[in-house]
Amino acid sequence: MMQAVSTNFLNALLGSHQPIARVDAWRDGQLLSPDPGLPISDGSVTITAGQAIRTALAATVADPDGVWIPQADGALSPYGSELHVSLGVQAGTLVELVSMCWSPITVSTTSERWQTYHKPTGGMALVSRGQATQVTGTDRAQIIAAARFMARTQPVAATVLVEIGQLLQGVVPWHAPAGLADVAIPSGITYDDDRLKAVGDLAAVLNCDVILDSSGTATLITRGETDTGGQGGAAGQSVWTIPVRGGAVVTFDRELNADATYNGVIVRGTAFNGATLVGQAVITEGPLAWNGPFGQVPYFVTSATYGTQAQVDSAAKDELARLIVQRSQIVVISCVSNPALEIGDTVTIPAPHGNVDGVIVAAQWPLTPAPMQLSVSVNADELEGVS
Repeated sequence: MMQAVSTNFLNALLGSHQPIARVDAWRDGQLLSPDPGLPISDGSVTITAGQAIRTALAATVADPDGVWIPQADGALSPYGSELHVSLGVQAGTLVELVSMCWSPITVSTTSERWQTYHKPTGGMALVSRGQATQVTGTDRAQIIAAARFMARTQPVAATVLVEIGQLLQGVVPWHAPAGLADVAIPSGITYDDDRLKAVGDLAAVLNCDVILDSSGTATLITRGETDTGGQGGAAGQSVWTIPVRGGAVVTFDRELNADATYNGVIVRGTAFNGATLVGQAVITEGPLAWNGPFGQVPYFVTSATYGTQAQVDSAAKDELARLIVQRSQIVVISCVSNPALEIGDTVTIPAPHGNVDGVIVAAQWPLTPAPMQLSVSVNADELEGVS
């Protein structure tokens, strides 16, 4: 659901307000940037559903005095420093921010400008005319991915949630959702060197995905409920209607993308005796029928958690059903930036022939005053007449 914000926050988005951003640099639990955060001149936070590492951060740090030139153990170091990004609104006396992400820095690149001049006493000198550092980052799933196992290993716990907690202990903060029932780990599971994949495979046993939320905490979300990866307008009740006052909706574009379209699913598992299991499900009719004009375009899933033929067959059918829903048309919208929205939220899109609900599958929030970009998955049938 949309992050908790005040009514005044949402009302401000409908009228005159100033988008605000705060980006703080942290290292080893220590805040390294002064109030009110780093001097950001440009950048954005992009979050995309359906990816193991969902967040991409790009930020330009203005640095006329060279204070923020990256050092190996400094605030903008790609060797363990993080940026905490908060976005919000300012309207009159209202100043309200929400956390967007905790982003480990992956690359820092500084561009420096210098001017030469002749000294009155002779010789040449260089005068700084400003620097800017381009910083890119992800979310803390990158930390999990980087913490590879030293060798092939097997679970040490008996149940999934306990084992996930073991795998993430000392790596990133971890939270198991309340009410999620724990289950026994299927026998025969062995981890290769990829810790993030191991956690993802365990989460799949519970029909969940693991994400790093806006607080930087690893948590599980049930597939098809929150982080939908594109589940049309059927996911839930709308949390926000995109405002149109004063022309707030800037663009309304549609996208059909063959690169993200599949008409079959192949699931591979491993039987308890080590044999490879294969389950298959395909679309049998319509424009995307298997062996039709679109051809054969399978989506592959491999997981050691599937240990029987019935499991791989069922997983293939479930995954195909998810992909069919995901194939709903994507509407790309540029509108007033609402940083409280989250991936998987259902929003209402004002359209010439009536409102349409859809699920946010990707969003890009600017770090400077500008419209946000939303990719919203809408059921194709509901788009009939929307133009």
